[in-house]
Amino acid sequence: MKRVHYIDILRAWAVLLMVFWHLTDALILNSIRKSDPFYVTQFVGGLVAPMFLFAAGFASAILILKKRDSFISFTTYDFRKRMINILIILIVAYLLHLPERNTFSVILSRSGEAYLHFVKTDVLQTIATGMLALHIIFLFIKNIKMYFYFVLITGILFIVLTPYVWLIDFGKYLPVEIATYFTPAYYSLFPIFPWFGYLFLGAVLQLMIENQDGDKGDKVLLEKIVVSGVVMIVLGLSTHLAGIKTSVNYNFWVTSMNIFMIKLGIVFILIYLFSVLNEKLNYDMKIFKPFSTESLFVYVTHLLIIYGGNAHTMQTIFGRTFNWLQLVVMYFVMIFALLFAAKGWSKLKEICRAKFSKV
Repeated sequence: MKRVHYIDILRAWAVLLMVFWHLTDALILNSIRKSDPFYVTQFVGGLVAPMFLFAAGFASAILILKKRDSFISFTTYDFRKRMINILIILIVAYLLHLPERNTFSVILSRSGEAYLHFVKTDVLQTIATGMLALHIIFLFIKNIKMYFYFVLITGILFIVLTPYVWLIDFGKYLPVEIATYFTPAYYSLFPIFPWFGYLFLGAVLQLMIENQDGDKGDKVLLEKIVVSGVVMIVLGLSTHLAGIKTSVNYNFWVTSMNIFMIKLGIVFILIYLFSVLNEKLNYDMKIFKPFSTESLFVYVTHLLIIYGGNAHTMQTIFGRTFNWLQLVVMYFVMIFALLFAAKGWSKLKEICRAKFSKV
């Protein structure tokens, strides 16, 4: 199965945008936060999660198709190995939310705001559980065509049902640790409604590409994808500007299908753009490849540096004191530091694998 370079490029760009977004959030002056350029950075930053989730779904589908013969039951080595890798992502996600004070007492109490912040659903939880869902679904639906339609329909339902699901207080019916996955009512930033939609549709695109006949078929499909992206953006904007409410509890920026279509449309356009650049100009962002292959490491590291859980973080040391020039300078310093660290982490893993393989 050939490497899909434009998804690697999409993931690398997601990392670059993510770092800039979080630096802006942590360091930019309060006086700048009311300006149009700041609002633009917030919208662009809002594309980071859709890009990551879409790429995660795409990559999961690649692995499922590649390992389809060994992903036949819970007991196979390859499937257990994959589950362990997903579990590691989930553990890291919760470790990032550990209460800073009275950690064990807060966790054991299973109550209070500190505990809710610990169990809230962030993007890593959504990525891990989404990948887990795609793999488990394949265990029960091994026919690729049926799997494709099931994932497609389910992904669309995660989008369409969001405003209705968010009206339900799942804490009344489920443990809070599970309820937090469904709505933002418990401080969750990325509940599975609607965010699973991006991940599932990423898997759908890979399944469609795998079904194409050679590079020519891929090119035709990607042309259809970019047209679909433009249509979604136009529909999302036009219905909102026309005052048409597409759902109950309508909120354009939060629960509406409009904003989902606009962001997904932009992701589609980026995928097409990156595929064309890769084909015509051999654009592969090779220098930033570690940001794609070691995106989890970069994600965790940059969060600890910027926000952390102690007094020695960029947010606590500098505060909101930066103008745009200072922020850009800090951004490039941060990017190259993370790039160096990611390369070192990758090399360390290679050394460890080589040593353990000899044991």
